[in-house]
Amino acid sequence: MPPASARARTDPGPIPRSRAKLRPSSNPIAPKCTRWCATTPAWGGEGMGTTAHTTIDALYTRLMRPGSGEPYSATDACSADGETVYFIGTVCGDTVFDATRSIVYRASRTGTMTPMYQGRAKLLELAPGGARLAFASSGHGGGDDRLIVIATDGTIVSEMPTEGRIEQIGWSPDGAALLVLVAGAGTDTTTLAGSLSAATDRAAEAAEPVIDDGTPDPEDRRWLSIHCPGRPDLDRTLAIAGMIWEASWCGTAGIAVLLSAQSGEAAWYRAGLAIVDPETGSVRSLYQPQDQIGQVRGAPDGDRVAFIEGVASDRGLVCGTLKRVDAAGDTVEALSTGKTEITSIAWRGRTLHLAGQRGLVTAIGDHDLGPDGYRERWSSERWSCGAYVPTSRPVGSGHGIAVMEGQTAPPRLALVGDDGFETIRIFTENDDRADTTSVSVRWRAPDGLEIEGILVRPVSVSGPLPTVVDIHGGPTWAYRARWEGRQRSTPALVAAGFAVLYPNPRGSFARGQDFARRVQGDMGGADVGDILSGIDHLIAEGLADPARIGLTGSSYGGYMSAWLPKLRPQIAAAVCISPVSNWFSQHFTSNMPILEELFIGGVPAVSGQEYLARSPALSAAKTQAATLILAGALDRCTPIGQSIELHRSLLEQGSPSVLLTYPQDGHSIRSPRGYIDSAARTLDWFLRHMAP
Repeated sequence: MPPASARARTDPGPIPRSRAKLRPSSNPIAPKCTRWCATTPAWGGEGMGTTAHTTIDALYTRLMRPGSGEPYSATDACSADGETVYFIGTVCGDTVFDATRSIVYRASRTGTMTPMYQGRAKLLELAPGGARLAFASSGHGGGDDRLIVIATDGTIVSEMPTEGRIEQIGWSPDGAALLVLVAGAGTDTTTLAGSLSAATDRAAEAAEPVIDDGTPDPEDRRWLSIHCPGRPDLDRTLAIAGMIWEASWCGTAGIAVLLSAQSGEAAWYRAGLAIVDPETGSVRSLYQPQDQIGQVRGAPDGDRVAFIEGVASDRGLVCGTLKRVDAAGDTVEALSTGKTEITSIAWRGRTLHLAGQRGLVTAIGDHDLGPDGYRERWSSERWSCGAYVPTSRPVGSGHGIAVMEGQTAPPRLALVGDDGFETIRIFTENDDRADTTSVSVRWRAPDGLEIEGILVRPVSVSGPLPTVVDIHGGPTWAYRARWEGRQRSTPALVAAGFAVLYPNPRGSFARGQDFARRVQGDMGGADVGDILSGIDHLIAEGLADPARIGLTGSSYGGYMSAWLPKLRPQIAAAVCISPVSNWFSQHFTSNMPILEELFIGGVPAVSGQEYLARSPALSAAKTQAATLILAGALDRCTPIGQSIELHRSLLEQGSPSVLLTYPQDGHSIRSPRGYIDSAARTLDWFLRHMAP
């Protein structure tokens, strides 16, 4: 805890260059000092103490086990029989600041692991029958990925170079060919991957100007390649007009695609389903959705396509109604899954294996496509699976394979069945600690709508605590049981005596599409009341200290962390990560301007007053909240100008504000160095301005 004098003083704002002197760190694994690293005196004359970055270093050293060579988390788990499991393990470098490695592993049901491929791997797919594995490998120079196929003993069967970034891989139902979706150099990554542009990076390296004359970038395209392992003479690339966002085999004579006529990230929101003939490349439209589509999965027999349709704000994060359309496009049917909204689909023969979310509950089940065909095999509010949304893959005739986790229960490889889940391998030694409690909370919004969230508190402390409200991105995303290793500074805040509230305001998914639609055309409106009433509920229950309420969040959460202090002056402190502060300039500089059209309503020329009325940087209301703004310079979703506008508007009004720009980061600051530094600064900020 900082000394009382440091806690009480008003922060002077950004430091002049003459005072930005570097101090050596006493921490042997701290990053090399720059103006933005955790050892830089960024808060004024006293600088940032060593407490915060030492605490965060120790936390992530425990969680990630740097230097051990062992995985601390996993993705893409798959298995044919449940006895042998394959997955991609994430391995930390020698320090928590080093880039992580993604290694393909084979594991027995007893948990014994064997590394099979030590390069940078992603998108692991097991062939029908379980005889071969395919995955993408990056880091080979030039920014282009390679498609790797290996036998189950690790022997490389084939290796196909590409001229872009591989985004999806799928085996044909007979296991003879692979469908590969490749993104060109002009495409942007998703917000989950930082919303970065490879084209801008390459132009910068070549010291050339980036030209925009309004015409589509010829490199802003995705294409489908078909690779036949062992028969490269049969490999081919399909020429398809439009932008392909997802693709899946539909039998062996068709390919189901999510397709838009236009390119650019905004086009994804209006993409529809189509069938492509793999021989001719001809395209036949199947279905144009009302909302957004995700998880396009063609049936192995080729007679239908399953998919999820729902209100979505981010590509790659679709939670909603399970639907199917016949391959002729004549019939589209919504398949009932009760109150569970679906996030993950995989075919298990002629049935579907599913994962999804129901409020704060994660569920895994199957659907036989009949009127009452949904069968839930497992559900839990304490446990969940998947890094961003619940995810599971089918095993045999009645099981699933998933990576399970909880608040203080680290990721573990697990076989899921009707009797629960069987742990195959836990990825850290610090299992199921008892010093933190995580409970669901519910309250009423001003209009009577029930809102829910998760409250994390230290077990050993009672009474009203300083409380940080961590607001999720989106707005259509939702909190659930998630491992503390994915929560930036929360574990350190709780250990220091704070409580952290994770609210799911209207617009969050997993509460039905009507609940999600309540934010459309009203973002920054009624959802504000949802969050503020949650704070009031905790205060009324004697759980939160009204004088020490803080806000944080990234993207939509960053926006709300900047917006709420304008409406509730009593907020003590805020840490805004990748925020939006001016919806006018956001619309004309973001790579996805359709977002505010959907969630504020209309374009600026028509709905200008709404854009003005919901922009923190344009609000005349003065906030007393000490505001820390963290932003990535390469972010194309919420460009750096949004953070600059917020910072300067706060200073102009006499409000305390500090802006940190991470020069090599994009959206939400996810690089190892940036993530650790942002976690330390968040912890330090709340300790300074609302310490227990």
